[in-house]
Amino acid sequence: MDLPSVDYSLLVTLPKLIGPDLQRLRESIEHDDPDWGWDALTAVANQTDTPQQRARLADAIVRLRDQHRINRRQAAYALLDLDSRSTRIIAASLLEAVAVSVGANRTPGGLHIAA
Repeated sequence: MDLPSVDYSLLVTLPKLIGPDLQRLRESIEHDDPDWGWDALTAVANQTDTPQQRARLADAIVRLRDQHRINRRQAAYALLDLDSRSTRIIAASLLEAVAVSVGANRTPGGLHIAA
């Protein structure tokens, strides 16, 4: 799912304190080892998946749709996902946020952040 890479507003807010699960996820992304970080992704996604986080992402999706930066189909899919028990959008957003924070991915604007 590439949607979170479109704009910073589509990235979940990472916890301020880096706990063991988030650290393991960061290291997994840094070392490009998805198997090692699967449990950590699940744990951190459960920690960051709040109604406030989902509402903020939904607002961002509607704004980007209105700005024609994402198409209506992408917006509809994402909004339906956020309105369900699914964690696909949350997990994709979390992965992108962590990848940007450790310097593995560029920001939506094309910058490379030093970890």
